[in-house]
Amino acid sequence: MRVRYLIEDLILQDKKEESFIMTIKSIKIFNFQSHEKTFLKFHKRLNIICGKTDSGKSGLRRAIEWVVNNRPSGESFKSKWGGNTKVELLVKNKEGKSLISRKKGKENLYILNDNKYKAFGQDVPGDIRNVLQMSDINIQNQISLPFMLTMSAGETARYLNEIVSLEGIDKSLSNIQSILRKETSQLEERRLNKRQFIFDLQSYEWIDNVEEKLIKLEKEEKEIEALKEQGHQIQNIVGQIEIEQVKLNKLSKVDVIQLQKDLTKIEMLQKKIELDNKQIEEIENIVSDIEFQQEQLQYLKESNKQDIRKFKKLMPNICPLCGEKIR
Repeated sequence: MRVRYLIEDLILQDKKEESFIMTIKSIKIFNFQSHEKTFLKFHKRLNIICGKTDSGKSGLRRAIEWVVNNRPSGESFKSKWGGNTKVELLVKNKEGKSLISRKKGKENLYILNDNKYKAFGQDVPGDIRNVLQMSDINIQNQISLPFMLTMSAGETARYLNEIVSLEGIDKSLSNIQSILRKETSQLEERRLNKRQFIFDLQSYEWIDNVEEKLIKLEKEEKEIEALKEQGHQIQNIVGQIEIEQVKLNKLSKVDVIQLQKDLTKIEMLQKKIELDNKQIEEIENIVSDIEFQQEQLQYLKESNKQDIRKFKKLMPNICPLCGEKIR
């Protein structure tokens, strides 16, 4: 019975944790790079932010990273028009909604709801980290290298071990086996008790005593069936754990050399993309200049037409000086 309750509790706990993933509800930005005063409210699922070059998209990401990782440091991100720099994140997790502020001006501090944190150096205060539950893995730059391809084999293995919690699996497996042995022992003991009850029934002469023992036997039978069902469930869990261990062994045999070759190719492609982006930016600037000149030319044409109409309207048919007809 205890094994089944343990498994059900773990399943309920996993469902609760899945339904309370931390989400960013909105962001307010004041005097951060190109953002003088910006407010965005995010959708609970996927959000896509579009805009022209230098319209503030990367600044929005840097503002979030400034709160999450306390980077970038220094003063370079402060807006040229001055004033206090401030970023506010409204987040929601299993504890409810929290307002996290990062402020830099006369004071350099974090604010969690009404609590202020000063003199934190280059680190993020622990209470802030506990609410956000984010790290560098959750934020990638625009031209970041593909995730995990730059890691060494050892780093990759350690990271995968943390993800699947191998130590936790081994500990859970050991606990399950211990519980299984204990329950098996209890099952055998109850079987012996059952035999003893059957033997005792033969010596009973009174029907009332026999009926009482029968009721006890039925109860023991139900407990035995429940223990058998628990044993099957535990065996299924052990089988699933063994399958996951086989998968992990396969992951440890990943061809790192081939990954490094692919990474080199990716780096070359990224350099080419950077050159192409620069050329595209130059072409866009030229096109912008051409469009501006065309607008100026059209404006001059319209202005010239208006001047001709005014001239024809104001010029008389007879010259006031010589009295002749103007052709």
